[in-house]
Amino acid sequence: RRGRGRAARSVVDVEAEDPDAALPAFVYPRPDAPDAITLVRGDRGRLDDGEFLNDNLINLYLRHRTSSAEAPPLDAHVFSTFFFTKLSEAPRHASAEAYEKVKSWCRGVDLFAKDALFVPVNEHLHWSLAVVLRPGAAAPPSAVVDLAASSDDEAAAAAEPPTPAGPCVLVMDSLRSHDAARIAAYVRSFLRAAWADRPGAPGCDGRFEEASMPVVLPDLPRQRNSFDCGVYVLKFFDLLYGRPPPVRAGGRDTTFSGQFAKNLFTRADVLAERKRLAAFFDTRAAAAAATLRAPPPAGNRDVAA
Repeated sequence: RRGRGRAARSVVDVEAEDPDAALPAFVYPRPDAPDAITLVRGDRGRLDDGEFLNDNLINLYLRHRTSSAEAPPLDAHVFSTFFFTKLSEAPRHASAEAYEKVKSWCRGVDLFAKDALFVPVNEHLHWSLAVVLRPGAAAPPSAVVDLAASSDDEAAAAAEPPTPAGPCVLVMDSLRSHDAARIAAYVRSFLRAAWADRPGAPGCDGRFEEASMPVVLPDLPRQRNSFDCGVYVLKFFDLLYGRPPPVRAGGRDTTFSGQFAKNLFTRADVLAERKRLAAFFDTRAAAAAATLRAPPPAGNRDVAA
């Protein structure tokens, strides 16, 4: 299980301290659901300040947020935290091996009809979030984002009307420590292979290339410690999910400056997010425990007249 705490404790250390840490706390959303998530008692401690969030907790949050019956304005597909880990097991992103490892993970989902694809990334004990905007759209050359734009270009862009985001890969990283170009390369390669794998699919027509689907590093709040990255990923997810697709402030806006900024939330908001998720965890765990304690329902008896 990925994620280490303030004292760099391993899961083995935690379970040695508390033998019950590996016992199930509850299953979300329910035991018979496809891809149900089994939360263990030890996961609860990872919601304390100073601890890393692990796969279980991030998947729990994303699954809960996307399980609402109300359709969000952003039509999105959210991958499990294990998706990118499996994809990047292939030594080269542009290989059939990489796609073969994950092609069944989104069977039955038309990825290219979505407004956005969310891809949590865990590497080197750090979490970030990659978001593919308009994965199925073909960007004309004039819509390609120029990441080398100067400050004068940005000022000129401010006077231009808002424009829809062309295809791009947002890499939302609270430490800017992940290799954004590498992450985007794996994601684009996966999409290129998935496009070609569709029955009767037309050619890519320049889609999924670095020029037509560039990396964008939006201006975002930065963490000031070594353990809050998982919570920042949840906050970044909320900046996009459940809202209309983002637009650029102008035709040459390279960072979605009208939507993202470093002051969008504070460390106090991060702590509050931990507490909200902890309260949700406690409620579900208590309900599961109550179900186990409840006596089995009495069966109907046939009584002779």
